[in-house]
Amino acid sequence: MSNVSIWACVVAVVAAFVASALYYSVLGAPAAAEVHRPTWATPVVELIRNGVLVVLVAGLVARLDPGLSGALSLAAGLFLIPLVLLAGAVFHEGTAMSAAAEHLGDWAIKLLILVLIVSLWR
Repeated sequence: MSNVSIWACVVAVVAAFVASALYYSVLGAPAAAEVHRPTWATPVVELIRNGVLVVLVAGLVARLDPGLSGALSLAAGLFLIPLVLLAGAVFHEGTAMSAAAEHLGDWAIKLLILVLIVSLWR
């Protein structure tokens, strides 16, 4: 990850967190109402999850060295992972398609932000 900026990774994690929070504040998060957790837990867990994602993204960006079009392709390719996982949840677990679609929108925004910031801030 020598050609990836640590600051880009930090900014990408925070930007993805903020975008995700805004996304769910607009759409609402019905599943969250059913789960009882401390109020501090969600932001901490989400920042950690984004941190893990940005390490993956930074590793791929360092190896692939994409420009803008390559970054968009990378984000689209990475999007296939949650698409396949959530399709399995809908098919095998009976997850509501509307809930899966809501989470897919979050993943699309999150991956796009992470990949674009890390790819273009070098």
